Amino acid sequence: MPHTGVPHTGAGGPRRGPGRRRRTALVVCGALALALAACGGVWAVLGGGDDAPGRPLARPDTAPATRHDDRPTKEPTPSGAGRTPTLDPNAVRRPGEARVLFQTPAPDVPGSGVALPGFWVRDDHVVKTEQNRLVGRADDGAERWAITFPKRVCATPALRTADRVVIAYEGPGKNACSRLALVDLDKGAKLWDRPAPKGPVWASGHTDLSIAQSGDLVGLTWTGGSALVRASDGEEVGLAPLSPACSVGGFAGGEVLLRAYSCRDNTAKLQKITPSGRIAWTYRLPKGHEVARVLSTSPVVVSTAKRGDAESVRFRSLTDGGTERAVLDTRAPDYELHCDQDDTFTAVLDGCQGAVATADTLYLSTEIHDSGDTRTNDIEAYDLGTGRRKWHTGGQAMRPLRTEGDDLVAYRFPAAGTAGGVVGIGPNGGRPRTLLRHPAATAEAESGFEDAMYAYEHGRLYIAADHVYDTPGTDRPGSLIMAFGP
Repeated sequence: MPHTGVPHTGAGGPRRGPGRRRRTALVVCGALALALAACGGVWAVLGGGDDAPGRPLARPDTAPATRHDDRPTKEPTPSGAGRTPTLDPNAVRRPGEARVLFQTPAPDVPGSGVALPGFWVRDDHVVKTEQNRLVGRADDGAERWAITFPKRVCATPALRTADRVVIAYEGPGKNACSRLALVDLDKGAKLWDRPAPKGPVWASGHTDLSIAQSGDLVGLTWTGGSALVRASDGEEVGLAPLSPACSVGGFAGGEVLLRAYSCRDNTAKLQKITPSGRIAWTYRLPKGHEVARVLSTSPVVVSTAKRGDAESVRFRSLTDGGTERAVLDTRAPDYELHCDQDDTFTAVLDGCQGAVATADTLYLSTEIHDSGDTRTNDIEAYDLGTGRRKWHTGGQAMRPLRTEGDDLVAYRFPAAGTAGGVVGIGPNGGRPRTLLRHPAATAEAESGFEDAMYAYEHGRLYIAADHVYDTPGTDRPGSLIMAFGP
């Protein structure tokens, strides 16, 4: 069974209530669990009537919470159905605050909640998984196109920039994530649909399947099995078989495709796979260590840990040829990564937020500390060639998102009485400067995201839930997507 080598504990993302899905923290001295009871106004997008489509509106939520049959074939309730608007938050914006471009309420879900993997930002629309649908929404939140699948979408690649992605949805059998489809994210078209490759008899159910994609190569891993297929037609690509004593721990995609595996003799390796499906190089980890996460595939940056030892996490950079470049001299006691589909048994190596890599620098966010109404952490920059720390900066809790030129762009989490926003940090660190300040009127709605993906593109900040819960005893549906712009 795949194992990541890192304990699954609370992470430094938005605060969450009890019973929420566990997220990954790379821990050296332990993790801090954060909790928040989010309440108050939630913003909803509604069409029809006298309101313009996609207009962001505040609303009272008076409908009782509902619980639904947990069968994956159940048709989901459309986002925002039956909710009454009362107030436009943009009407109460303060000078200098960003606009709420749109907000989509979360769909009704079973009481235990449901994972909604997958979020992509295109030039003029965004695409989000909504249970058994992929929905493309325009800049005002209006639905541009939708693709409906027979059952729930259960796995997507972390690749954020591709125009065509392979997704998986539930097939026959319990917990079987066994159907694959290629989707054109710009046209909103399904190009092919077929069953996932068969695994061994004991792994035929495709339980806990994960997907990693790089160009035309797609790596699949599930409990007891793995495969490599082409995105263009879904056909399987043969790789040299591993020894029966070894098992694949997962794939990581992006600019290149990587495969991690470990063996019974206490060894583990990481491999780069060429576009034609051959092994370009193999990196052998120190004895007893295994790959926990792949933070970047170009340059290659990984976190590793000794098996069963959560306090042994190290960050390693590799050369283009697959040799060790540096082991980072990390300073903080722990670093937190919010990772895609981060469930206990799902072999997902990539898709982590909280780390950004350039050709020569890795930016990491430290654990978020909660002290009353104050939430703080640091961002640290490390030289990938020497492993030494370049600089660090701290303040209100932040998460690195991407780089623009020589600057790092980070999301600043909301705090008590203060909405979130986007900040820029110069190449030598220093005080973060505000790029986007979110409206104070949406602070509670923004804080209400339990598990979310954050994307900053074209001067806009998007927050998209990757897991939605039906919280017993409340009538607050929560949010699926919020978008902010200048």
